[in-house]
Amino acid sequence: MDKREYLEYMDTIKAAYERGDMESVVRGASEVGLTRIRETRVLEMAADAFIDLGKYEQARTALKLSFEKHSNSKQLAYRLAELSIALDDLDAAVNYYEAFCRLAPDDSKRYILKYEIGKAGGVSSKELIKLLEAYNAVEKDDQWEFELAKMYHEAGRGEDCVKVCDDMFVWFGKTEYVKKALQYKNMYTALTPGQQAAY
Repeated sequence: MDKREYLEYMDTIKAAYERGDMESVVRGASEVGLTRIRETRVLEMAADAFIDLGKYEQARTALKLSFEKHSNSKQLAYRLAELSIALDDLDAAVNYYEAFCRLAPDDSKRYILKYEIGKAGGVSSKELIKLLEAYNAVEKDDQWEFELAKMYHEAGRGEDCVKVCDDMFVWFGKTEYVKKALQYKNMYTALTPGQQAAY
């Protein structure tokens, strides 16, 4: 394949990605060959397309190649850890988690990655709760606060569950996660009139 053909393929892949035509992205990337793609952005587009089509191993291969070119990218390390968890390759997930922590030692997402690895690895709910508490102490995120409320409920910590649910209602209003959290609160105690209206 000469340079002109290669560039045409890259343009075709990018255009297909912009259109949301993930099958064409995968087809183009496969025809060129992932190892021959030099542009990290195109490798990441191919990874997105593979994920969209449920081909996680190929997605991880594409992201690995991109990470080899940009080993200082915390986003790539994070995504590779997530894909490794999805592939039940916890050793690789831990390696990418460690890379992420080296690249972004102050990034609070490290708690979420550690939580996801721990959950996949069967870590105790007590340890998982500590990780979510640490994350929620520094970030306001309705998805992970809901996850903490759910974990408190499962651990039989009703009072803590109610506290988180109330906090979510104050911070996030009427999101889907808040509505789900109010279902948990409702198991323990009456909702306030405002909560009842949102619920």
